[in-house]
Amino acid sequence: MEAGEPLRVKEEEEEANRASESDASGKGEGPDDGWPPTEERVREVLSQVERRSKEVVSYMEGCLEKAGPRFEGCIGEVKLLELQRDARVAQLLLLEQPMARATQALRAELGEARKLLARVELERQSLQEQVWQVKRRLFLVARDCIQSQVTLATQQHEVAQFAITQEELTAQIQELTEEASQLREEQQDQLRAVREQAQAAGRRRRPRSDLTHCRRFSLDLQQYLRGGVQALEQHYEPRLLALLRRRQWGEEALRRHREEAKDLRVRIAPLREEVQALELQRACMEERVALMEREREENVAQYREALEVLEQSLHDLKTEVQVQKKTNEAMENLKNSLSKELDVHRKFGEVYGTPRIPSQVGLETGSLETLRR
Repeated sequence: MEAGEPLRVKEEEEEANRASESDASGKGEGPDDGWPPTEERVREVLSQVERRSKEVVSYMEGCLEKAGPRFEGCIGEVKLLELQRDARVAQLLLLEQPMARATQALRAELGEARKLLARVELERQSLQEQVWQVKRRLFLVARDCIQSQVTLATQQHEVAQFAITQEELTAQIQELTEEASQLREEQQDQLRAVREQAQAAGRRRRPRSDLTHCRRFSLDLQQYLRGGVQALEQHYEPRLLALLRRRQWGEEALRRHREEAKDLRVRIAPLREEVQALELQRACMEERVALMEREREENVAQYREALEVLEQSLHDLKTEVQVQKKTNEAMENLKNSLSKELDVHRKFGEVYGTPRIPSQVGLETGSLETLRR
């Protein structure tokens, strides 16, 4: 039922009233103008009014009969739309709850991963500090070892030089010993010759001057030999003593440095083992950090995918809610127009004093209450 039909009925009634008034004015022209209408004219007007009222009542009844099913259909559609809206809202809430729980769980996992990553980073820093300290200690030990090796090489070179010098001195001593033995042999030969000469002179009873001359020659030879031996001792004895002391000092230093090298080897062994253990631990920590990074990236990717799916679902639900809102607004507008139309019909009924049918009254009341709800 269109909203312009009550206005059209009202216009027809106004035209009928104007026509009746014009008829009454036409009949009253003449000598009786200005006098009140007669009883016949009043009855005629009342009959026209009653006829028009009956037409309006019949038309209103038809309109109400047509509007009743339409009201019921609209009410049913409104109820259905309200149920759909409630279902959509419930579905939206149900979808938002898992999304919120999943988001909270992912945030908690991300927080735990960040805490674990920070703890691993601290462990890595501490391991790096330990590795640096061990490397520093190893560097110091290696430096001491190199210094000891250099000192050992220097002492070995000195020992080699001492051996060469000792060989040279031994050769010189042998030469001097040979010279001394030759001199002794010569002295023995000379003594033997002098003795033979002395014996021969004793036999021949040489003069006293020959014996004195031989004795003097023997004494001179002994002094010469003694002076040569003393000169050799003075020349070579300090060098031999220095070489002996140097040899003893070299042997002592060599022994000490060998002990130090052995001690350094013993100290380096656990340090190397510790370095290997720290390197292995660092490799494990790096692998663990890389694994945690991969897991974090995978979790972030899954979280992003789930978030995109939830955002798409939320967008779809928002679109459906907007469509539902538009539908509700359209139904509200339709309800308002129907209420206005019903108010117009009710006013027409009240104006013309037509009693409403109980069924119509109940239908209108129920429809209005439903629409108000």
